[in-house]
Order: sequence, then structure tokens, then C-alpha cells
Amino acid sequence: MNGEISEADAKTLIDEHLRERGWDLKNFSIIRKEYTTPHGNSTDYIFLKEGVPFAILEAKKPGKDLYGALQQAKDYAKEFIEHNIDIFLIFASDGKTFLKQNLKARILPERIEKFPTPQELKEIITPECEKVRVNLRPYQAVAVSQIISSFLSGRDKMYIQMATGSGKTLVAANVLAKLFTMGKIKKALFLVDRDSLATQTVNKFKEYGLAEFKEIKRLSLDPEDRYADVLVSTIQMLVTGDKYTLYPSNFFDLIILDECHRSYFGDWHRVVEYFRKGNKKAVILGLTATPSDRETVNTDEYFGPPIFKYTYRQGVKDGILADTIYFKFQTNVDLYGIHELGFDFDPEDLGRAVDVPQRNELIAEKYFEIIEFEKTKKLKKALVFAASIPHANNLRYAFIKKYNELMGLPINDAEAEEIFINR
Repeated sequence: MNGEISEADAKTLIDEHLRERGWDLKNFSIIRKEYTTPHGNSTDYIFLKEGVPFAILEAKKPGKDLYGALQQAKDYAKEFIEHNIDIFLIFASDGKTFLKQNLKARILPERIEKFPTPQELKEIITPECEKVRVNLRPYQAVAVSQIISSFLSGRDKMYIQMATGSGKTLVAANVLAKLFTMGKIKKALFLVDRDSLATQTVNKFKEYGLAEFKEIKRLSLDPEDRYADVLVSTIQMLVTGDKYTLYPSNFFDLIILDECHRSYFGDWHRVVEYFRKGNKKAVILGLTATPSDRETVNTDEYFGPPIFKYTYRQGVKDGILADTIYFKFQTNVDLYGIHELGFDFDPEDLGRAVDVPQRNELIAEKYFEIIEFEKTKKLKKALVFAASIPHANNLRYAFIKKYNELMGLPINDAEAEEIFINR
């Protein structure tokens, strides 16, 4: 004997760990060893719900390639998937270290400190919370599963990337509902960067039913609002007069950062680190649409790689998001002097260069032409990006005036101000 731990010894260590985590290895309705796959292979451990497999754990002796064991689990999972059995959680362990991968999340494997308990694994595979009355789309369910799984495995900082319009707020509502229901959190802070988003978030949470069992409030001047179960606030509101210090630094168990690619610097960082310092177990969850490459580097530096991604292209492919259709046209306005200057140009200079009345009028004219407004008299939703706030205001009024002209209204009629809105 050379003292090396064999694969059988590794399985013994895994058995002990599973028992410590609450698994009854004799209850063959929820866990089985040496389970035969559809192609006649044998899994080390398989986990079942109502008799149907949903997760695989492969064992390897220490020193062997644990990622190779995970690949073996993935190969076994594919066999089941070919036979319409949806296995998407796979694990590998040498008795000391555990690897986990969610095959639906499109992310690399991650190390976890301990295997989930039976209740935790149940929460991971059933991401919908009955407290939230809006059904999750499949990709949203995967996002919730990933967040809950990472939370339960002890990860204290994580973020997800989801394209604009794909339902980050609904995912957040389900995560909050599940963690409250499981007794894992008592107080949560949801931070946004704009006042309109704070109002929108509170309204969405109420719409989803979260407010029916937990108190949700926006931070306001009313002291009672400060102690809601879920506090929604802009970062500006919290840092003005150092309002965040009105709370004990251990007050929040979960902090959710909307547009988290901005959270690694300035006021965001100051507030988050204040609460993390007081509560070492506080978890930081970031939400973001797909950021730029530069922002991704900084975000990954703070949170680690994203635990879930759902891109704009995936959303278009799934029929969830509208594809981009663009029309290119040139103006006769001289833009001489505008060059690609990387990040070194003054936005105000760019705004002044492109904010020309004739150019704004032509952009408005092209919009109405493209949607065939004169024929249909129907508007189509559109986002108009401007170089500056003054430029946005001038573009808005160019659209309003063109609309009035085509509708036969007085050019200064103000009714269309409710249609063409600046954000």
C-alpha cells in the first residue's frame, strides 16, 4: 500500500459528505448509486425527483482530472437528454473538492465548498416561486436556478448578464421570493442609478405579487420606509447626506445592483463595501445588460465571471426580443472635424457638432417616411439616441413638429408631447 486514496475511498468520503448534508443514501427514490444510463454506462451517483433523474455526480480519486470526471457526467447527461430526460445539473468530486456545472446556463464549471442539501437542490431545480404570479420563461428559470445555487454554495459576489428587455426584474423578484421563503434573507437592498427605475422596480415587484407577503418600499423621507423588507433606492439618494449610514452596517443580507457594471467605482462601491464590512455574509448580486468589453473586464474583476448569460442575439433567436433593423442615410450637414477619438472626446463638443436644426428635421422626416406614417397614420416604437441632453430635446421637438405637420395640426400643438418623450 502506498497510502494513496483510491476512487473507492473517494466515494466513501463523498458518502460521508452527502450524509452530513442530509442525504439518505438508502432512499432510492431520491438518490441512487451505480445507475445505468440509456447507453448502458454506469453513473456513480444520480439524483431523482418523482423517480426521474435530474442530476449526476461522478467520483474520481484525488490527483485525477476532476474536469475529466465532469465531462464524463456531461456525456452521461447527454444520453438521458437524447431520451427526453432533462438532466442539466452535473457534479464531480474527489471527496474533498466539488465541481458543479449547469448545462443550461452556458457558463464554465465552478468549484463549490459543499454539495447542496436535498432541500437546496429542490429549490435549484424548481426556480419558480409560488409567491410570484408571473411564469418564468425557460432561460429566466435557468438564471434563477444559477443564482440560488451560487447563493447556497456560499458565493458572496455574483452577477448575471441579460439583454435589455429579457426580464432581469422578474428574475430578481423570483430570487427574492425564494430566498425569503427559504429563510435565507431577512432584509434586501435593491440599488438603481435613476429615479424612474426605482419607481419602475417597486411597481414591477408589486405587479409580480412580491408585495403581498413582503413589505417593499422606496427610500424616502419617511423614517418608517427605511425598515421595509425590500428597500429600493437610487444610489444618489443613499449617498446624499450619507443616508446609508442611518442603517447598521449589518442590516442587509442581500444587495442587488442594477446596472452593476458601474458598481466597482465611486458611490456604488462606497455603499456596498459599507454593508459588506458589517455583514461578512451579505451577498452582492449584480444585474446588467451585456456591457462593453472594457466594462466586462472591470465587472469580472469585482464579481468574478458572470454566472449566467442571455444575450441580445439569443433573445432574437428565441423570439423574445425584436431584431435590429436599421436604415442608413446621409445628411447634407457638414460634420467636418468629427473624428474617432476613442474615449478622449468631449460629449458636449460632439453634441454641438451634430445638433443642427436641418439635421434634426431630416432625422424626424426619415423616421415618418420609413414607417409609412402618411399612409397608415400609425406610429411605431423607436429609440432615438442623441449626443447630449440639449440635442435630445431639440430632436424631440423636431419629431413633434413633423408629427403635427403630417396630422394637419398647428405646428405648435403640444398634445404630442405625451407621445415623444425624453428619458
